[in-house]
Amino acid sequence: MVVQPVKPDRMASWKKAKPGGSIGERRLVLVLACIIPLGSHFIRKALGPLKTAMLADPELNLDNTKFAMLLSATSLPNLLVPIFGGALLDMRGSRYGTLLFVLITLIGQICFTISAHFRVFSGLLASQILIGIGAGSTVVSQAAISSEYFQGTEIGFAIGIMESAHNLSNWMGQAIPAQVVAYFGGKFLAGLWAGVFCCFISLIAAIVYALVDSRCKKKDTGPCSQKSLFFESLSLPQVFFALALFHMLFSTAHQSFDNISANLLTVRFGDNAVKAGLLASIDNAMGLLMAPLMGQILDCFGRRLQFAMGMALLVMIGQLWLALAVTSNPLLPLILLGISNSSVPTILRSSVPLVVNPSGWGTAFGIFEAFEAMGTFSGNLAAGMLKDLTSSYVLVNLTFALFGLVCFLIALVMVNKGSEEARALAFPLDHSSGVCCADEAKMEQKNSLKSSPETRLKDRSSSKKGAHSMPESNGNGSSRREFNGVLAGVKQISSYGSFGSLEEGLPGH
Repeated sequence: MVVQPVKPDRMASWKKAKPGGSIGERRLVLVLACIIPLGSHFIRKALGPLKTAMLADPELNLDNTKFAMLLSATSLPNLLVPIFGGALLDMRGSRYGTLLFVLITLIGQICFTISAHFRVFSGLLASQILIGIGAGSTVVSQAAISSEYFQGTEIGFAIGIMESAHNLSNWMGQAIPAQVVAYFGGKFLAGLWAGVFCCFISLIAAIVYALVDSRCKKKDTGPCSQKSLFFESLSLPQVFFALALFHMLFSTAHQSFDNISANLLTVRFGDNAVKAGLLASIDNAMGLLMAPLMGQILDCFGRRLQFAMGMALLVMIGQLWLALAVTSNPLLPLILLGISNSSVPTILRSSVPLVVNPSGWGTAFGIFEAFEAMGTFSGNLAAGMLKDLTSSYVLVNLTFALFGLVCFLIALVMVNKGSEEARALAFPLDHSSGVCCADEAKMEQKNSLKSSPETRLKDRSSSKKGAHSMPESNGNGSSRREFNGVLAGVKQISSYGSFGSLEEGLPGH
């Protein structure tokens, strides 16, 4: 009797792939991946502290409107460019794409500093656009690297460490430039050159990563790179787009609130600028510890969507607390928001490699970055308009609370839908094999279905004989391994209850 072959499952074949590199190489890659976007994060935050010095320069002739244009120029490319940058990573690999994006960012910052030296506003604007092109895609390449080297084992913890490094880089961009300017006698160009220095460090880290990745590939210990044609990887599951929508709404509430939090605390609670700044920094401070801790929890216990629902509830509670001014002390709602804001990026980004084929990791993270830029860009405008219309932040907080409710409903729908990808997010990771526990069990079941019924009958009869007498073991223990394999076959066959369930693999059924 001829048995039709069972078509292999495309998704299961890549989910069982082990991460690349030895333990030492993966640790080195993790350190490098944290340093690679240092320059991008630093220069994005550095302009804010330099605003006073740049506006005070009479030769530069900047006003608030022109300065706002410089800030917006880096955000506009991120609405689309990261998607193409992610597709480039899928086609050429993270090694070359990372080098390209970091180099573009460095060139953009050098051009910005030179344009500021010669007081050319058009050069400043063009340089900011170039920085936006490189910086947004650099973040995408970092996420792609983490997926390649830590998929299936420590992806949550790795991304948590990277999010912690992200918060540290943001803090450096806010704290260091002003100190550098003060040290050099108030010259803002010194702060800009500090950004060039950080971008140069990122370039060195990208070069070292390229060498490490090349060595891993040559030793055949690197991650299995499944290169795709341009945008072939756009065949993404529905669960991914639900995660991207969650990410966009949450980023809108998170990033927009960060931009107004200090002023909100001053207006609503009467805090002075120093105290408001300290309270507003709770978010980044908590992220240094909460992000890797949440990643470790996800790797050990799974339940990613359930944790996302809990964090969405914290956003709702915190924003409602601030809107209604339940207490005169905003510390507790800010702590709730800090826990949520420092945990959700780790939850969502670590979920992408579990639901997307490796050939589409770059594109998937590019879409994530574009959705975040879209939400942040529109959220900042909407928050400003609502503040001008109502002369208070109450409606702004209520809107952010509504976003938290929508995020909760999105996660709830994904849990109840029960698709294969959504179920994969509920399981912990098997650190010993590098496989999601659910995928490992599923692959064992599918392997048993691929064998013919005649083979299973032979295995069953041989297992009955072997159950009464243990075969004699030779020197290398092969008989014992065969006996254990037979016992495993008996357990798999007995799980089907009867041979009638095996008829689905026969012709005509």
